[in-house]
Amino acid sequence: MAVLKADQKFAFSITGADEVGNPVPLDGPAPAFTVDRPDVAALTVAEDGFSGEVAATGALGTAVLSVSGTTASGLAYAGSAAVDVVAGDVAGVAFGFGEPEEVTPDA
Repeated sequence: MAVLKADQKFAFSITGADEVGNPVPLDGPAPAFTVDRPDVAALTVAEDGFSGEVAATGALGTAVLSVSGTTASGLAYAGSAAVDVVAGDVAGVAFGFGEPEEVTPDA
Protein backbone atom coordinates (compact mmCIF):
# COMPACT_ATOMS: atom_id res chain seq x y z
CA MET A 1 0.00 0.00 0.00
CA ALA A 2 1.19 3.51 -0.79
CA VAL A 3 0.40 6.42 1.52
CA LEU A 4 -0.21 9.98 0.32
CA LYS A 5 -1.00 13.07 2.34
CA ALA A 6 -4.11 14.87 1.09
CA ASP A 7 -1.95 17.51 -0.63
CA GLN A 8 0.56 15.20 -2.36
CA LYS A 9 1.07 13.21 -5.55
CA PHE A 10 3.54 10.59 -6.78
CA ALA A 11 4.71 9.07 -10.04
CA PHE A 12 4.22 5.35 -10.70
CA SER A 13 5.30 2.78 -13.25
CA ILE A 14 4.58 -0.89 -13.76
CA THR A 15 6.94 -3.75 -14.47
CA GLY A 16 6.23 -7.40 -15.10
CA ALA A 17 7.34 -10.31 -12.95
CA ASP A 18 7.12 -14.06 -13.36
CA GLU A 19 5.61 -16.35 -10.71
CA VAL A 20 8.84 -16.37 -8.66
CA GLY A 21 9.47 -12.62 -8.91
CA ASN A 22 11.95 -12.41 -11.78
CA PRO A 23 11.54 -9.29 -13.95
CA VAL A 24 9.74 -9.78 -17.25
CA PRO A 25 9.38 -6.98 -19.80
CA LEU A 26 5.86 -5.81 -20.52
CA ASP A 27 5.65 -5.53 -24.29
CA GLY A 28 2.58 -5.14 -26.40
CA PRO A 29 -0.08 -2.47 -26.34
CA ALA A 30 -0.45 -0.07 -23.44
CA PRO A 31 -2.58 -1.50 -20.63
CA ALA A 32 -5.74 0.01 -19.16
CA PHE A 33 -5.51 1.75 -15.78
CA THR A 34 -8.41 2.57 -13.45
CA VAL A 35 -8.87 4.00 -9.98
CA ASP A 36 -11.94 2.94 -8.03
CA ARG A 37 -12.23 6.15 -5.97
CA PRO A 38 -11.66 9.18 -8.23
CA ASP A 39 -13.01 11.30 -5.37
CA VAL A 40 -9.89 10.30 -3.35
CA ALA A 41 -7.16 9.92 -6.00
CA ALA A 42 -6.85 11.31 -9.52
CA LEU A 43 -5.06 9.14 -12.08
CA THR A 44 -3.05 10.47 -15.02
CA VAL A 45 -1.45 7.98 -17.42
CA ALA A 46 1.76 9.06 -19.18
CA GLU A 47 2.27 8.99 -22.94
CA ASP A 48 4.27 5.75 -22.71
CA GLY A 49 1.15 4.02 -21.36
CA PHE A 50 3.08 2.12 -18.68
CA SER A 51 3.54 4.88 -16.09
CA GLY A 52 1.77 7.93 -14.77
CA GLU A 53 0.88 9.95 -11.72
CA VAL A 54 -1.54 9.57 -8.83
CA ALA A 55 -2.60 12.77 -7.04
CA ALA A 56 -4.66 13.11 -3.89
CA THR A 57 -7.82 15.16 -4.41
CA GLY A 58 -8.02 16.43 -0.82
CA ALA A 59 -10.54 13.83 0.33
CA LEU A 60 -9.40 11.17 2.80
CA GLY A 61 -9.78 7.44 2.16
CA THR A 62 -8.34 4.50 0.27
CA ALA A 63 -8.35 4.21 -3.51
CA VAL A 64 -7.34 1.12 -5.48
CA LEU A 65 -5.24 1.63 -8.61
CA SER A 66 -5.69 -1.26 -11.07
CA VAL A 67 -4.10 -2.23 -14.37
CA SER A 68 -4.86 -4.89 -16.96
CA GLY A 69 -3.25 -5.60 -20.28
CA THR A 70 -2.02 -8.18 -22.75
CA THR A 71 1.56 -8.85 -23.86
CA ALA A 72 2.56 -8.96 -27.52
CA SER A 73 2.37 -12.77 -27.34
CA GLY A 74 -1.22 -12.63 -26.05
CA LEU A 75 -0.68 -13.31 -22.33
CA ALA A 76 -3.05 -11.36 -20.09
CA TYR A 77 -1.79 -9.65 -16.94
CA ALA A 78 -3.43 -7.62 -14.19
CA GLY A 79 -2.59 -6.10 -10.85
CA SER A 80 -3.72 -3.58 -8.29
CA ALA A 81 -2.36 -1.51 -5.42
CA ALA A 82 -4.06 0.46 -2.67
CA VAL A 83 -3.33 4.14 -2.12
CA ASP A 84 -4.25 5.40 1.34
CA VAL A 85 -4.81 9.17 1.46
CA VAL A 86 -4.32 10.62 4.95
CA ALA A 87 -4.55 14.12 6.40
CA GLY A 88 -1.68 16.46 5.66
CA ASP A 89 0.41 18.46 8.10
CA VAL A 90 -1.13 21.21 10.23
CA ALA A 91 -1.47 24.34 8.12
CA GLY A 92 -3.80 26.40 10.30
CA VAL A 93 -6.17 26.38 13.23
CA ALA A 94 -9.96 26.58 13.27
CA PHE A 95 -12.01 27.60 16.31
CA GLY A 96 -15.27 25.92 17.20
CA PHE A 97 -17.74 27.92 19.32
CA GLY A 98 -20.55 26.63 21.51
CA GLU A 99 -23.94 28.22 22.09
CA PRO A 100 -23.89 31.53 24.01
CA GLU A 101 -24.85 31.31 27.70
CA GLU A 102 -26.00 33.96 30.15
CA VAL A 103 -23.19 35.06 32.53
CA THR A 104 -25.33 37.28 34.77
CA PRO A 105 -28.93 36.66 35.72
CA ASP A 106 -31.55 38.93 34.21
CA ALA A 107 -33.10 41.17 36.86
